[in-house]
Amino acid sequence: MKIQFVVPNSASRTKGNFVTATRWAAICRELGHRTKICRVDDFKVKWNADVLVGLHAVHSAPVIAEFRGRFPARPIGVMLTGTDMVAAGQKRTAAAQRSMQTADFLVTLNQMAKDWLPADLQTKAFVIPQSAQVGNVKRIKPLSSVFEVCVVGHLRKEKDPFRPALAARLLPEASRIRVHHFGAALSAAFARRAAQLSASESRYRWFGHYPRWKVLRRIARSRVLVQPSRSEGGASTISEAILLSTPIIASRISGNVGILGADYPALFECENTQQLSDLLFRFETDRQFHQHVAAATRALQSLVSPTNEQRRIKQLLNQFTR
Repeated sequence: MKIQFVVPNSASRTKGNFVTATRWAAICRELGHRTKICRVDDFKVKWNADVLVGLHAVHSAPVIAEFRGRFPARPIGVMLTGTDMVAAGQKRTAAAQRSMQTADFLVTLNQMAKDWLPADLQTKAFVIPQSAQVGNVKRIKPLSSVFEVCVVGHLRKEKDPFRPALAARLLPEASRIRVHHFGAALSAAFARRAAQLSASESRYRWFGHYPRWKVLRRIARSRVLVQPSRSEGGASTISEAILLSTPIIASRISGNVGILGADYPALFECENTQQLSDLLFRFETDRQFHQHVAAATRALQSLVSPTNEQRRIKQLLNQFTR
């Protein structure tokens, strides 16, 4: 079967949508299918795909409409992002609604995201927790000189990228916490702000874009990873941290809670700087709490394992190859 993945025009090879499409394409090839990844503007009907999968309902909307018009009986899937979930809940984006209504199947990255969909869309939604490829990277002994905290994510509004820096500002003077942030700035304004904070806040440093293998090693070495997003379909960095046994502090949003669980012991209310600061300090000073969160993180490894993701993708595709 020929499966075509369509990503937004803005998707670079290091952005979440492209990374997800690449991972799914590799899994589908392992399952015996042919795959192709293209951006919206590069889509060609002549590739004659048997199945179309759009990543991001809004940006993929024109391709979904074109494919359905040309091949009315061929399956179309939409993998829902964090912004898609906002559109589904608020019904404010007509393009997203059209894509989701047109699709034969929807993919959410966690059960909470599926439950948030309108009832008529839940019936065709499949939950497939995303895994991560960490290669041969293993947990690395943390630095002893500082208490290293890792933030991984491109700098844009939805990610609330500077919340950890602002939280570090509130820490007691004696704290040894250092927040190391990896990710490209997606605008000049974000780059300026990150540079300013790096210069003015001794506990924060922005490293910009880093090769993925280096980022994985920094996650593996960190005492804790912070995921502060305002909106998230399911952050790949959470899956990476889980597989690398690095404890996680995360904002209490559906994309994070859907993976970690509502009773995960290190959640903070979205945009609550003081709560995040308190959690960071507790990680640094309360060894028992740190160990408790680390154990809760490790318990999630089977959920985000590559084997589990491949099994669920196979189950989904089997419904369209009978």
